[in-house]
Amino acid sequence: MCSKMDDVEQNKLSTETIESSVSNDSDESAVANVNVDQHFFSCVHEYQFQRDVREDEPSSPPIEEDGRANPDHLTELYISSDLPEDHVNQIIQEKNYEKIWDLLVKMLELRTLSLSFLQLPCIPNLHGEKCVFTEKLRCLFLTGNNLEDLPDAMRVLQCLKRMQLGSNSFTKIPDVIARLQGLEHLDMSKNQVTDDGIAHLDFKDLKLKELYLNGNKIRTLPPNIFKLRELTHFDGSYNELQSIPDEIDQLQNLKYIRLKQNRLRRLPESLGNVKSLEVICVSENCLQDIPAEKLAKLPKLRLCCLHSNRLGQAVFQTLKKAKFHVRFGDNRLVDPKIAKDKIEAGCHMTDVPSGKMPIYDVFILYSGSEEDEKLINDVFLPGLEEENELKVCVAFRDYIPGQYVSEEAISNMKKSRKIIALLTEHFDEQAKAVEINQAVGADQGRQSCSVIPVVSGNPDYIKIPAQFEKIVPLRAPVDWDKLLTAIKA
Repeated sequence: MCSKMDDVEQNKLSTETIESSVSNDSDESAVANVNVDQHFFSCVHEYQFQRDVREDEPSSPPIEEDGRANPDHLTELYISSDLPEDHVNQIIQEKNYEKIWDLLVKMLELRTLSLSFLQLPCIPNLHGEKCVFTEKLRCLFLTGNNLEDLPDAMRVLQCLKRMQLGSNSFTKIPDVIARLQGLEHLDMSKNQVTDDGIAHLDFKDLKLKELYLNGNKIRTLPPNIFKLRELTHFDGSYNELQSIPDEIDQLQNLKYIRLKQNRLRRLPESLGNVKSLEVICVSENCLQDIPAEKLAKLPKLRLCCLHSNRLGQAVFQTLKKAKFHVRFGDNRLVDPKIAKDKIEAGCHMTDVPSGKMPIYDVFILYSGSEEDEKLINDVFLPGLEEENELKVCVAFRDYIPGQYVSEEAISNMKKSRKIIALLTEHFDEQAKAVEINQAVGADQGRQSCSVIPVVSGNPDYIKIPAQFEKIVPLRAPVDWDKLLTAIKA
């Protein structure tokens, strides 16, 4: 473990190491790249500083009179390292990490800090038990280090909302976590946390909304977890869980629960009392019994992943009446022929062993902007789903949390009969290159074109991607007869 550090050196960074550039959009924003040679800090060959000025956070400008960046005023700091392993091990032995702490203690305006993948052995206290981080810090990323605990001095970080501690060496959730009353997001994934490493904490004062414990050594969920009454996201996948306590229904704000690849044999009846649930993922367990009737009545549930379990036909028959999507493939006691017949009849069961049958009628490819999401919500979803009873996949509603966006896009396009490419002035061809190429590639082996370009807005400001130029577009206002004909073609 680390010992307390000596008094922090007051020498400032040499201005010769700082290259600054001021954004054209704002005189108050700046980005500075600081290249530090091995004599200063051999572990990290690049610092990236980014100033993010918000209207509600007035602060000193990050640019000095001579035009150079002043790191003391930076609000975001990311430090990365990709040195060879033998070099990193040498750095750890030489304890060059003190250079990081000397730097951070002077950065009193930091809001976001990333010290990930540096193999840090610990987070030290400064002289006099002072925290090395500024009390204004809101986001702290410490993924991919060798941390086993956090110092109690970090209790002063009451503004901290997001902390990522994944891929370290924790066997317990650090005690100081329970004292961070502003914390909303905690990632403890891929550690060595056990049941006892959770049970010792009192969570009653925490307002935690997202808790990620996937990839640990947890066998049961301790009762104190159910004191997190504001929890909306919980991931306990890739553990050794054998059951879920009945107290799960105390989490009445829970929207997403992911318990993939555990040893669960049943789900409690009380899970059906959590009316806020939108996504349940319990695939790759040993489930033989679930409260299917209660789950089928959950008002907000839109996706239930049950594949790779031991569920029988009774569960299948119950859930086929549900309005949400159910992924039910590879359940040993389900007759694949029955499952295929039910899908062909138009029920919502998906991912059964039925070949390459599409799950969705339409996938909507769009910019991701709030304006386009509103257009989809107000126009396309009502027109496609409510009036024409089509199954639509759209990112902001149907993607599974915690997955890569590009992978979700590719996966869901493959499961869709047609792809509506909503082209507005917000659509960025470069940002959507992966999805565009996948959409065009989806035509392989199909008799008709998969992509339906829909142009909405001022055509002078809309650029049609080159891949779509040979496809006849549909222009707003939407002609629903033509659109439905294209979808069914």
